[in-house]
Amino acid sequence: AEGSLARMSEAFVLQKDGILPADPPGVVEKKPLNVICREWLDNAKLKDRSDSYFLAFDRAWRQIIEEANISSLDGLDLDCINHWVARQRAKGNRGQSINQTARTFHPFLEWAVKRGYLTKDPMADWEALPKDDGLYRRDLSKEEIAAVIKAEWDAEFKLRWLVYFT
Repeated sequence: AEGSLARMSEAFVLQKDGILPADPPGVVEKKPLNVICREWLDNAKLKDRSDSYFLAFDRAWRQIIEEANISSLDGLDLDCINHWVARQRAKGNRGQSINQTARTFHPFLEWAVKRGYLTKDPMADWEALPKDDGLYRRDLSKEEIAAVIKAEWDAEFKLRWLVYFT
């Protein structure tokens, strides 16, 4: 097992340096989604992406791929993306949050097109949602703060509410 791991690591270094192609030219085998995802994550690690990026990508993957119940990348198209947006809106998610998830997921789609897993980037024609919708933070007045403190909520909820809105 250690020998195969060493060969895989060596292959990644050779791919990164451009010495070894990622796949033989013209040969793109059908791979399960989890294998393609793992390959993307390994590629992203070579580009020194942050840990927060990987957490955000995991969330985006679950929202876009798993919630849509897609079994292969062939099922991922603009209609699928638009249905994902509609589901997020129905859950009450803001345009800015949806756009951030889309920006996190889009590099994976571009990579999948370059690798031949997708024939077209389904988000190439997708337009970002307006960023001016949703919740705006503002300072609470003294009266509003007093009303929250007097409210019969548990102490932890009050504290979270006050911290979030002030």
